[in-house]
Amino acid sequence: MNDKRVTVRDIAERMKVSSGTVHRALNDKPGVGEELRSRIRQVAEEMGYRPNVLAATLKMKPLRIVLAFPQQERGDRFYYHYVWQGCRDRMQTYSDYRLETVEMPYSRDGRDDAQSFSSGVDRLLEAYNGEIDGVIAGGLMRGPDALAVERLNEMGVPVVMLCESVAAQSSLCVVQSNHYADGQIAAELLRSHIAPGGKILVCAGSPEMNSNIENLRGFQDGLGDDYRLKTIYGVFEHEQLEQKLYDSLSSGNYQGAYSVAARSTPPLCDAIRRLNLQQKLCVVGSEVFPESAQALQDGTLNYLLYKKPREQGARGADILLEQLLRHNPPQKKQVQLNSAIVIRSNVQFYLQELECEE
Repeated sequence: MNDKRVTVRDIAERMKVSSGTVHRALNDKPGVGEELRSRIRQVAEEMGYRPNVLAATLKMKPLRIVLAFPQQERGDRFYYHYVWQGCRDRMQTYSDYRLETVEMPYSRDGRDDAQSFSSGVDRLLEAYNGEIDGVIAGGLMRGPDALAVERLNEMGVPVVMLCESVAAQSSLCVVQSNHYADGQIAAELLRSHIAPGGKILVCAGSPEMNSNIENLRGFQDGLGDDYRLKTIYGVFEHEQLEQKLYDSLSSGNYQGAYSVAARSTPPLCDAIRRLNLQQKLCVVGSEVFPESAQALQDGTLNYLLYKKPREQGARGADILLEQLLRHNPPQKKQVQLNSAIVIRSNVQFYLQELECEE
């Protein structure tokens, strides 16, 4: 078996042209006619040529990659902590390449414009004289933040979005769960426990986030007109949301509850515990983290929908680096990951998996 790597010189000898001509043809550089370029590429493929990406990058200046996600604080820590980890871990697997990773945590609570995504982008563009090679970002992008994504796109800086698709038209690709399917799965789980006519409390999160909108639409379609829904919208601090849920559960005869997002799952669980409603309601929460795992084990939750935030982070890094290192654009603008249903008997598997990767 011949394991010798096919080189540009080998292709040049086969084609009886110079190595420089082959190099220009394979790297989309000017100076080669289209017919010859096509023939060179065909011969290169037949010979099994694979570019030595590592050697090429060692001759280049480092690629500067920006990771930009919400800060790991308050309710965002239940989800974006794992998105951050997925990106960081996958970037480390590319340590042989000349990469510079810049982390840009930002605030999405709207109370401090100086800490917003758009302000962070402005600071980095100024600090690096516009020399940013790619961005992996997540979270709700609206107003100035969405315009910042468009600005990067116009500058030729590829942006891979995770979790949300608001800025999909200006991004290289969007990686997220299938939000509509997530809502339908939650509906099917609750339908299996609650008879038609039952009352269900829904923590719907921010009505401005496409992920929540699609999730709730799938949930409503999955239930049809057979159930009564009480929906609470908005993003609140833990204690404020817990009190709203406590008041709703106290005043109504509910048979089930659903939290579409990770950040509203702990307040829902605390409200249920205060009312001693464990194992009296069928409850579906979101994401796997220590608090949600404990809620499954003590009977506060029946199910968790795990949308794989760590895998989303890793997949986003792969897509961007395939584009930057190998010039391989993603085949789809939307990459959707299938969520997992987590129950009491398998939650430790997912929790240990996350802890081992910390």
